[in-house]
Amino acid sequence: MLAPALGEAEGDHAEHVMVFAWRMLVAGRARCPVLRDELAAAAGAQAMDVLSALSVFLTTLGNGSRHRLCVGPPRCSHRTTDEQAMLALIAAAQDGDEERVAAHLRWLVVPDQRDAVSRSVQALAELADRASLHIPAPVRQHIQGGRRLEVLDRS
Repeated sequence: MLAPALGEAEGDHAEHVMVFAWRMLVAGRARCPVLRDELAAAAGAQAMDVLSALSVFLTTLGNGSRHRLCVGPPRCSHRTTDEQAMLALIAAAQDGDEERVAAHLRWLVVPDQRDAVSRSVQALAELADRASLHIPAPVRQHIQGGRRLEVLDRS
C-alpha cells in the first residue's frame, strides 16, 4: 500500500494516490488489485467513483491538451511536469478558485476543449472531496539570496 510516509501530510498522500492511479490507467492496469486496494484505502466506498471520474478527466484532458502528456511509470517517486500541472488543476477546482482553474485551462487545453475539461475536473474535485482526497494547492518556493537577472539590449 502507498501508505503516507512518516511526517507526510494527508494532502501529499492524496497526490500520490492520484498520480499512481493516473499512471496505472495509462499503463492499462485499471483492473489491477493493487490500484483498487490503494484507492479503497484512500477513498473508501467512493474509490471506484473516484477512479471513474479520474478516467473521464484524464481522457478529456488528453483529448484537449496542447501537447502530448508525459506520465511517469507506476511507483516512480518523481513527478513529471504534466502530473504536477494536473494536480494543480485539481487543487484549484477543489478550492473553488475559478480564476486559477481558468488560468490552468488556458495554459493546458486548446480553447474548444476547455469546457469539457472544466466540467470533468469539477466532477473529479467534488468526488475527491467527498472521499477526503484533498489535493493542496502548490506551494510557491522563493529562492533566498537569488540574484536579479539583467537583460542586455543587443540592438
